[in-house]
Amino acid sequence: MVNRATSMKQEEKKLKIFTLDPDRMYLSYFAPWTSVSLDHPSTFETLAMDPDVKRSVMDDLDQFVQRRDFYKRVGKAW
Repeated sequence: MVNRATSMKQEEKKLKIFTLDPDRMYLSYFAPWTSVSLDHPSTFETLAMDPDVKRSVMDDLDQFVQRRDFYKRVGKAW
């Protein structure tokens, strides 16, 4: 029962990206930050892009994901 509740709660979570809005920088501490939900159904398979460029971008992303320990070791954000 607890596992099911945890699973349901996890499904409700939304991944968001926060960006700084310079027009709102001086309103308050939290005001300049705006968020966008990352729930677009598009995938690399459905993306209209030159196949060679798409493969290159996907290879770069795969390498980035696989090098998490490297970024931690050199003290950079992953």
